Amino acid sequence: MMEINENQKVAGDNAPLLNEYDTFLGVNTSKPPTIKSSVPFRSNRIIPPFLLLLSLASILVIFVVFDQRKSAERSISNTMTSSNDVGSSAPHIMMVTLDDVGTRAFTPLTVGTATISVTRYMDKLIEQGVWLENYYGQSSCTPARATLMTGKFVHRYGWSAQWPPSSEIDPTSDWSVPKSYKLLPAHLQELGYKTHGWGKWNIGHCSESYLPTSRGFESFLGYFGQGIDYMTYNVSAYEYDGFDMLSMNASGYEPVPGGVSADVLFLQDMRSKLSSLGDSSSPVFSWMALHGAHDDKTLNGPDAVIPTELDNPRVEYVLEAISSAESYESGENLNFIKTLLGLDMLVHLLKLSMDKLSSYTGRDYLLIVNSDNGGAPCADYEIASNIPWRGSKFNYFEGGIKVPGFIYSPSSSVIPASSAGSSYTGLIHHVDWIASLRSVAGATVALDETYDSMDLWDEMAGRTTPLDRARTLYIALGGRESDENFYCVSLKGKYKLLYDVYNAKDIAPNRSSTMCAN
Repeated sequence: MMEINENQKVAGDNAPLLNEYDTFLGVNTSKPPTIKSSVPFRSNRIIPPFLLLLSLASILVIFVVFDQRKSAERSISNTMTSSNDVGSSAPHIMMVTLDDVGTRAFTPLTVGTATISVTRYMDKLIEQGVWLENYYGQSSCTPARATLMTGKFVHRYGWSAQWPPSSEIDPTSDWSVPKSYKLLPAHLQELGYKTHGWGKWNIGHCSESYLPTSRGFESFLGYFGQGIDYMTYNVSAYEYDGFDMLSMNASGYEPVPGGVSADVLFLQDMRSKLSSLGDSSSPVFSWMALHGAHDDKTLNGPDAVIPTELDNPRVEYVLEAISSAESYESGENLNFIKTLLGLDMLVHLLKLSMDKLSSYTGRDYLLIVNSDNGGAPCADYEIASNIPWRGSKFNYFEGGIKVPGFIYSPSSSVIPASSAGSSYTGLIHHVDWIASLRSVAGATVALDETYDSMDLWDEMAGRTTPLDRARTLYIALGGRESDENFYCVSLKGKYKLLYDVYNAKDIAPNRSSTMCAN
């Protein structure tokens, strides 16, 4: 088993909306078995008083300038506190992370002379929440989730790459996020939150000490590699034998057999878990890292990614409109659109679950929806589009790293009513969620300087005006500037640098965001 150190690099419409649950989904209540599883400088010289006063004055000026600069860069309220008493005002938090869904997915389709929204339920949440207009992730799954969980850019722990697929964790990878890094759930757990997760982990599982339940989650139901068959959880598509799905808690873990669409499995377990927490006095943090719309096949054909259990009434409406239209303008294929319809319904059901938890506990909640990276127009099964952005998953153009995201809460105490339907235009990256969510939780002590995470919560919620920061986002960084192996992908203001990374020199005018970038 290998832990990566700081300097190590990886090689290698018209349809109705539902207002309540449609049908009860059966829940497996079986519990997993227990598994035992330098010297200070000294001087004897006497310093003249006037020099001493001058030195102290200089230090004071430097300190004030430095303190003002740091205050502009980060809010002091962004993180840690030693107290576990978060009080009654700390809201429940649910973060829903979509897989390989770009910003184009939230743009209505042009079908003949009409426009049709595939994400109608999420559209309603956006109309009542805040759209994150300038949101960036990474170019692929593993580094995206790592930045989300660590609050640090990937070059800090050796996961930066010129060729993005080389930093992807597969079922047998023997490297993980170093244990010295405190992850997002551990931060919130320290603040008194109950923490539970579902879905795609993909940031390391080389020993039990790297499992989600050793990194801050009290329970986790999910998988560890890049992807799985939607129905069977088989990983043969990645040239490995076996299945990838475990149910974990503090007592141990057990494999979960296939037969239920993965995202429905997560939904079922989430409902059961939140129901059991209905009388909890503590706030709950839930991370739902969904399988859709990752490019994986399913045993029962593409229709299985929208299981009948979800029963989205808009599926038939949207698909019939597309099939009967004389023209259909979109880069997505029908598989992706079907999956997106299923995801839209699933987010709606998650929202209803949070409504119930909130009413049971008398505590507000915050819902966050984002995606790990851009869509995959080169996919085999789930063909996405990143129009109008150029590029795709696995490269560093905007189509690969610019992601959709929004925040929603039914409570004006969490998101002011005046912010409903607005857009936050400030620069935000996955790394910023640790600082921002700690602020939501009421933390009172700042993160240390090893974090890249910035507290943007009050800006996102519309309580304060976004600062004009001279901030640089490092999507990829390796080597030294004087080294021939140096490479970099960074953003600052309206400028973006791509230097010696995959596809960086491909500036042919005929390249489009719906074409494979190779």
